[in-house]
Amino acid sequence: MQTSPPPRRCRHPHLKRALCKKVPSTTGVNPAPSPMISCMTRFSLRWFRSGQWLLTIAVGLASLVGCSESGSPARRNSSQRPQVPPYVYPEDPPLVDRAQLRRLITTLNADRTAIWVMGDIDADTEATTRTLTDHRDRLRASHFRIIGLYFGPPQHWSRRVLPMLRRTRANFICAVAAGASSPTIARWLTGVPNRPSAGIYIIDRNQAVVGEFASAADQIPVLVRDVTEKRIAWGKPIRPASTSLVGRFRLIELTTGKIRAKAEVETNDPASLADEATAQLIHAYTPAGIVAVLPLRCSSKSVSGGHELATAVGDRLARQLKKHGCRKVVAPEPALEMLQSHGFTPATAEFNPTSLGSRLGWTAIVVGYVDVD
Repeated sequence: MQTSPPPRRCRHPHLKRALCKKVPSTTGVNPAPSPMISCMTRFSLRWFRSGQWLLTIAVGLASLVGCSESGSPARRNSSQRPQVPPYVYPEDPPLVDRAQLRRLITTLNADRTAIWVMGDIDADTEATTRTLTDHRDRLRASHFRIIGLYFGPPQHWSRRVLPMLRRTRANFICAVAAGASSPTIARWLTGVPNRPSAGIYIIDRNQAVVGEFASAADQIPVLVRDVTEKRIAWGKPIRPASTSLVGRFRLIELTTGKIRAKAEVETNDPASLADEATAQLIHAYTPAGIVAVLPLRCSSKSVSGGHELATAVGDRLARQLKKHGCRKVVAPEPALEMLQSHGFTPATAEFNPTSLGSRLGWTAIVVGYVDVD
């Protein structure tokens, strides 16, 4: 007669007692555990002894944390460099003159600034833009900044330049050289007032041109490699940032308050400054009545003799206007006396010209300032 083997002793009696705990009855009789509870007890003991509970816990934790492969976002690597925020291009053309462009370079606070003078907006220009965009972050890491500069008509900004910048995701500053300011910017970059050819002009912290490079798309990677690996030794500037006089003038019609002519001149001679400004104003508009030249301002207050310089340029400008077409011109000093006798100031005449009306008998006024750059 075969005898059944002795029952295996449970290694975890506390688990069995918890699962098979008798529930007190309301009738006073404690019933035996049901067959279902006994089955669950045997299954639980077998599952606990097999070690599968570790796998169950691991799967549960993974479902709580999530993983990138299942569509949840992966954690960002701490070693990744943060991306540069997108540059928002304006819908209207961002016109700049030489002074504004130089202030922009100072604001960037970079060791070198690459001014990319664009050519016509065609396939070659777009290819160059894409190449500059691909290497933009490498240049930025080497303390280089990029500024795109368009010398074409401002109305092409929204129709040609802006769509091209958005297509290529350029994400660097781009500006349009103002019409009257184009010669002064061109003289600064190339040494001549003509429109500069397409290329990259490297500017140092002292606002001097220290390098010129072709803007062909296949040449830019070579330039970037030389810059990032410091193969180029920036030595003596090609064109130093020499001191010069910059004058900006406006001819305003008093009856309408509209600006009829603008002039911007850069030179080293005060007489040439007044003569060139006269030529630009008369070429754009020649008033038929009396023109008053208001006292010019000197924006560089730290320059010694700035007031005398502005006065000399204004007096010569008045003489040249009368000589080259204006029937009657009021010089700066008597014009100021007439303004003050009627309770006006030069600022009122410049920013609210229609308020003068016909009290002074003038048709137009010329305002402006001289900057020692």
